[in-house]
Amino acid sequence: MQYLTFSTITNLSVITTPQDYEYTFELVCTQCDTHAKEIPINLNESHEFGRASVSYVAKCSFCGNTGTIQIKLPKNYAGYVIKREEGEEEGEEAKNGGKQKMLEIDGRGWKAVDFLPVGLFKGFIKGKEVEVEFDDGEWYDYDDNIGELSAIEAEWKIE
Repeated sequence: MQYLTFSTITNLSVITTPQDYEYTFELVCTQCDTHAKEIPINLNESHEFGRASVSYVAKCSFCGNTGTIQIKLPKNYAGYVIKREEGEEEGEEAKNGGKQKMLEIDGRGWKAVDFLPVGLFKGFIKGKEVEVEFDDGEWYDYDDNIGELSAIEAEWKIE
């Protein structure tokens, strides 16, 4: 079992993905080599494979091995919740958001080696929802209504 973890320093209170978000991965065939394309996998997709239902199933174009990936949210997942230290208020930059699990990845024949943050995430600052789109692991935005700059330096790891 692999886990997609996320850590950040930010002034948002929660970061999450929309319900129909497609998680994009670089995959490696466990028999031979890296897959040539970025592979989007959706939580809502389901493919029958034997007696199981999986999120992704494909045959390796190099060796012919058929592999699967099953992704699911961790138990009690409510998004990446920024843990504030005593005295820190929501909207202030948290000193350390800490590493949290965002996704469980179960690969059989395929192994996820990299996550690519393609598409929009949802964030919340002072109770207001904002769209977050990462560029090289960073996001910056200024909110005229709140009057402050939102900044995220993000890091994803597959462990």
